[in-house]
Amino acid sequence: MMAICLTTMLLVIISTVGNGVIHLQKSQAAGSYGSNYGLFVSADGSQLKEVNRRAEIDATGTMCTEGIIKGNEKAGLSAWMRLQEKCFL
Repeated sequence: MMAICLTTMLLVIISTVGNGVIHLQKSQAAGSYGSNYGLFVSADGSQLKEVNRRAEIDATGTMCTEGIIKGNEKAGLSAWMRLQEKCFL
């Protein structure tokens, strides 16, 4: 009987600590990277659908960035983002 009680307590403690660590890491990543902390590089449509289905990230969309640098001249950067059917430049 004592073994069952100790095993149950151990499992509860492990799951509680693990859940706390996951939430802490997600909040730290959101603080460091802002709204792009769940960034996927070269994701296709099926991966985007899977992210939406799992609902781990509340706002999903696609983004494309482009930069041009020539010698010592100033750099130019353009970005395009589509987030929930809204386009931003």
